[in-house]
Amino acid sequence: MLGKSRGRTGAVLARRSFSILAVLAGCMVVLLFGCRDELATTLDTNLAPDTYLTGVPAESTATFYRVHLYWYGNDEDGRVVGYEYAVTDSFPADEDTITYHYTTKTDSVFLFPVGASEQILGHRFYIRAIDNAGVQDPEPAWAFFGAIDLIPPLPVFTIAEAYDPDTGESVALTSTHESEPSDTVNAGWDVRFEWTGIDADRMIDANGDTVTVGQILQYEYWLLPIQNTPILVSPEDTVAVYDDLSSGKYKFSLRAVDDAGFMGLDPTVRTFVWNKDPQTYFARALNPATSDSAVYFEVDWTGLEAPLTFFEGDTIPLVWSRPGGSVRKVNLTMGLRGHDPDDLDGSGVRGFQYRLGVGQWKSDVDTTDNILEINRLSTTNSYIQARCTDGQGRRDGSPAGLGVYINRAPNLLQNVAADGEPELLMHPFPDDVIRYDDIAAWGDSILIRVRAADPDSSTNKFHYSFRIEGGCGSALYTNRNDDSVREYRELKMEWPTACGTSGDFAIGVRIEEDARSDGGTRLSFRSIPFTVTD
Repeated sequence: MLGKSRGRTGAVLARRSFSILAVLAGCMVVLLFGCRDELATTLDTNLAPDTYLTGVPAESTATFYRVHLYWYGNDEDGRVVGYEYAVTDSFPADEDTITYHYTTKTDSVFLFPVGASEQILGHRFYIRAIDNAGVQDPEPAWAFFGAIDLIPPLPVFTIAEAYDPDTGESVALTSTHESEPSDTVNAGWDVRFEWTGIDADRMIDANGDTVTVGQILQYEYWLLPIQNTPILVSPEDTVAVYDDLSSGKYKFSLRAVDDAGFMGLDPTVRTFVWNKDPQTYFARALNPATSDSAVYFEVDWTGLEAPLTFFEGDTIPLVWSRPGGSVRKVNLTMGLRGHDPDDLDGSGVRGFQYRLGVGQWKSDVDTTDNILEINRLSTTNSYIQARCTDGQGRRDGSPAGLGVYINRAPNLLQNVAADGEPELLMHPFPDDVIRYDDIAAWGDSILIRVRAADPDSSTNKFHYSFRIEGGCGSALYTNRNDDSVREYRELKMEWPTACGTSGDFAIGVRIEEDARSDGGTRLSFRSIPFTVTD
């Protein structure tokens, strides 16, 4: 019995000795390898999910700006619990800066904006899956395509008018021409604009029906020249009123912005002029020759004190200081009148300007009685313009005009009486019939004989040039020769072969006065018709 006991006791001691050794060995391991847990990297065995786009426009194509996109994700060692999507307008330089948004959906309708004045704008769409461990797909699925908005939103005026703030009287504004508005608003009136908008963008829904989806999100408007930048307002803010305007041209522009951010290329406009033009007139009087009212002016010549009255269209003659002397300068006097159709304070027009031809405007008009004086003129064809200014500083945009002609043109004499017998001064005589045999007898030439006279009696010497008219001669006149300065001219002009031996012709005569330098010259053109028979 004792041996089993000893034997059992020895076994116990043996197990205790092994336990002590195991403890000592464990302590050695701890001493030798106690930092292993701190240095070791935890091994992550979770795989990232993959993401796929299953419904998307073809690469780099253009599609309607409302796009229905589809996607899904797959995780080999777990499950996909959500997605993150992002949109950029182009290919970003740094994809780490992209802002993502979370969703649990696998499809959605996205609105891709276009440019404010562009109908197509490119976008890049990203989608990445997230698994149940919160791991994101490191390589998101993406597609690049263009968003297109074919139909710009259309703002429509319901009211565009000018109105009298005191009486309520109004007129519609319909002009769209920028440089020359056809609508003119009375001085002191205000203008009002009201509008609505239409966005006709359509798409096919999931049921195959065509539906209108466009929406107007805001409007922008501005009135040039007092507003240089657009004013943005909500879709409910559709009224603009302007008062205290000043004289000048105006352009009101209106554009609508739809849900794609598109507002179209051209605004809807209305143009107008605020303050009507004053009106300018030359003074009128009864013309005894026509028994009708006509513009008149008074004429005197330097050194003479008795002015004469002339009417519009008359030619003022030259006057000489003495026989063989110099030409007296012509002085003109005429009255100016003005009317302001929208005179705010009843003060009428404030002053006049004038000019000759297209020269600079001058303001030295006597405003006491509105008399215009233009002095020291000689031979001229001038067009005098005059304009007045109203109380708002607006000048007449359509000045009054008056043609002034000084120095009457020379004429051709036909015959005079000498000793009771007429003396022929012209050949051919108007409507003469000339036999071709006579032309041949003159050496195949036409005999020309003319004498000029100056109705102003300022000269008796002229330069003559000729041509044959009738389709067979030259369109040019013969050269003017200084040795042809004379009152009388006779020559034989070669008969063109192309004129043939019969037909209706004319001698064209150009007459130029040989006037003194201080009187100027005047040209005159005459045509003498005749017939040739064989």
